[in-house]
Amino acid sequence: MKYVKNFPRCSATESGKFIWNVDDPVFGVNVPVWKQLVYDVDCGDDQECDNLCFTQYNAEFINGKNGKKCYAYQVIVTLMNTRF
Repeated sequence: MKYVKNFPRCSATESGKFIWNVDDPVFGVNVPVWKQLVYDVDCGDDQECDNLCFTQYNAEFINGKNGKKCYAYQVIVTLMNTRF
């Protein structure tokens, strides 16, 4: 395996909170693999809110302490392997 060169050391490798295998790379870039999106919604009952979240945001409805919200996630699907 070829490792990426000239990148910083991953802070998680130094924190002691995570287990790193001996052959795992420790240098590179931090790439978030998902992002949470939160939308405040103005709707009536739970069924109406479920429908609104699904159709308008492709999200899940949660009626909690902080109000009616839709939660959706953007997830990374692929990384391109490009040679320079």
